[in-house]
Amino acid sequence: MKGQHKSRSGCQACKSKRLKCDEAKPNCRNCISRKITCPGYQQTLKWSTKYERRKSNNHDPPGFDQLISAASVSVQDSQSRRSSHTSVSIELSPAVLSTDDHGIANPVENSEKPLEATVPGQELTPVNNMPLILQSRAPERKPEETEEPYCRQRSSFYMPTAPNNAISEPSSFLIELWFKSVCGSWAAYDSSINPFRRLGSSLWSSSRPLFYSLQSMAAASITKRQPEIQEIAISAPRIATEAIIHELRTLFDSPNSVTTVPHALIISLFCLSSSLCWMDHKQLGLQYLRHVRMILSLLEMRFEYLSKQDRSLVGFFKECLIYEESVRSIVTSTREDISTLTEWAPAMHPPYDFVLHPWTGVPPKIIALFGKSMSLCRRSRDTWRNCTAPTYEVMWQTMLDINEAQTLEETLLSVRVPKLISDASENYTNKGQINLDLHHAAEVFRLCSLLQLYQTFPDLVSRRLPDELDKESWSTSLAVYISGLLSNIPSESIRCLQPLLCLGVGSGLRCRTVTGERRSRLELSDHSEESDQEQFADVDTARAFIMDRLRGFGSGPATGPIVVLRDLLQAVWSYYDSEITPGSIHWLDVMADLKYETVFG
Repeated sequence: MKGQHKSRSGCQACKSKRLKCDEAKPNCRNCISRKITCPGYQQTLKWSTKYERRKSNNHDPPGFDQLISAASVSVQDSQSRRSSHTSVSIELSPAVLSTDDHGIANPVENSEKPLEATVPGQELTPVNNMPLILQSRAPERKPEETEEPYCRQRSSFYMPTAPNNAISEPSSFLIELWFKSVCGSWAAYDSSINPFRRLGSSLWSSSRPLFYSLQSMAAASITKRQPEIQEIAISAPRIATEAIIHELRTLFDSPNSVTTVPHALIISLFCLSSSLCWMDHKQLGLQYLRHVRMILSLLEMRFEYLSKQDRSLVGFFKECLIYEESVRSIVTSTREDISTLTEWAPAMHPPYDFVLHPWTGVPPKIIALFGKSMSLCRRSRDTWRNCTAPTYEVMWQTMLDINEAQTLEETLLSVRVPKLISDASENYTNKGQINLDLHHAAEVFRLCSLLQLYQTFPDLVSRRLPDELDKESWSTSLAVYISGLLSNIPSESIRCLQPLLCLGVGSGLRCRTVTGERRSRLELSDHSEESDQEQFADVDTARAFIMDRLRGFGSGPATGPIVVLRDLLQAVWSYYDSEITPGSIHWLDVMADLKYETVFG
């Protein structure tokens, strides 16, 4: 019939049965013979999100899309790493954990059956399909109640709905692991007063971002030793990030109403920023630190509305951020990524208050001086590495860098680390040993800062020692001396700081002809300790010590970054040994060329 549009697939009943439909109206013959009502030939429309693009929200904080990208992409392309379905059986109860006096999570008694989590091999696992080890038990819904949320989950930018106030009956395995081992290995000075431990133990069961972040960190710490947990370790950061995105939106939608510190949100951001590199060494976690920075800036603007305890925590978190930025100053040249560090101005002639920090151990001001020195050295090397000709702008920037290096050098030389750093809390067991180890670590940080300045700006040595002809061998003798000081720290102590210290001193072991007998004529340290200090005979011995120490850290959570660090030092020493003009090669240039960049602390 002319002008009549017929259905290509027949009526819906014939289509579902895959029968040939005569498309008669009002009812087809198949439906008449089966004595059913013919549903007709109207074509249905289906909503597709295939070509959707997320519109930016004016209320979103800066850099928000980068965090969303981190959530949608996860840590790696999980599809390429999935070869089969993995079943993970956890011999622990899914009951809620209790906490002891030290903030360690323990399972509640009267446990139920062991929890079995089957990890599906989907490309992007929706939240509701996550293994129970990562998911709280939510009330069951009827099919019609779950249809709309399922459609939303199909979008890669799915925003999770507001979580319940309490998370009931989560799997205990990864949470318990975080409190028993991960938290301690993540802190240089761990105790019951460590805010990460104390706040984490009280907030993890009521905060979805913290709940998933702790599990993500714990899973990443054991994925090398327990490959069966790898699927969870890949998916967990994405789910944690989705929960973080929701809380960030809530926080920045009404910034003028903030009167308390979002403790769980900040801790979640720190956890992910530190642990992503454990799975993939190229992940620096900078997008998470940017949001910590924005939250702290908001809290400082609302400082008068905060309680006394919250004001103290703002200071604590800012010091933690300075440490994290100091570590990243080695591998990033973006000023915004280390703005808290660069904006911090050290006093020319401290005295600094040498009180142990409840997380970094070493006073943050000492670590900040190291970070500022590394940031300056990297900026200087970036300037010269990208320079085709010494223009006026390059020479002017070089002069500014040298002036800043002189100021930092004078500050570092004026710092005197006391024999034993005082501990205001006095709540640490084995206090004497940890005090001594942190004293050595603080001194190594200070001397490594000077070593990096002398390697990058050799004119500083000429300024201090005008009669010193061989500046490179002098810097090497300083590195050998620092290696001996580092060897006084036991390998099992403050393991989270030692890789960073090994890099700081190992990158200065240049001239193999230098021996340990050569003494420095700069007043760099307290000579009352020298009789007790280990001394290395030559550069090769010091290098062997550094490599041996790093091999001992290979079984920890940061296995990937440790491997990168060892490869970097081996490559740097190889370049040093083959250089024709002494001092012509800088280790930061080698790192940039080989792309051996990761979070080294």
